[in-house]
Amino acid sequence: MPIMPDNYYDRFDAEKNYEKILYRAGYTLQSAELNEQQSMAARRLRDVADALFKDGDVIRDASVLVDPASGLVRAAAGAVYLRGAVRGVAPAEFTIPTSGTVAIGVRLMESVVSELDDPSLYNPAIGSRGEGIDGGCVSRRPGPGTAMAAKGNFSPCTRWTTGNCGPGKRRPHWTASPRASPAMTATPRREAVTLSAA
Repeated sequence: MPIMPDNYYDRFDAEKNYEKILYRAGYTLQSAELNEQQSMAARRLRDVADALFKDGDVIRDASVLVDPASGLVRAAAGAVYLRGAVRGVAPAEFTIPTSGTVAIGVRLMESVVSELDDPSLYNPAIGSRGEGIDGGCVSRRPGPGTAMAAKGNFSPCTRWTTGNCGPGKRRPHWTASPRASPAMTATPRREAVTLSAA
């Protein structure tokens, strides 16, 4: 998980089953309440999306071509479902071993962006007392999904057995998903696709 900035609070806890934040007249709105409201809305949306998709489901394009002689992999751009949202995946090229079974998937990396990284986050109120000073909000954004062959905590989209140059037939998944890991990468979900040599 990325390191969050000072004075950032988000007390949202899904186990408490809170559905709504009740703002009361005469009381100051706290930044923590706004952060919790965002987390609550994101969790609600994710619960619905997880009922429809599993981490690692290819939503659009993201085809993978493997040269069995050299192990060169060409992964096309596309969209993959990861951690509650459809994420864009940039094209990539890499090499995998030419023997054995290799999982090819996507790793999602998150970063915290401040006004130092993106000047558009500075206070935009021209002529105000706070013009040009630090913005009150910092953005957390996922980086572009990276196609890769790897072991460990990532979301495999397909598995390749050397000598077989294509994924198995895709079929829809309509079962509920377990939650992704706290390490901010998708939990591997899909069973290995074993392909027979042609």
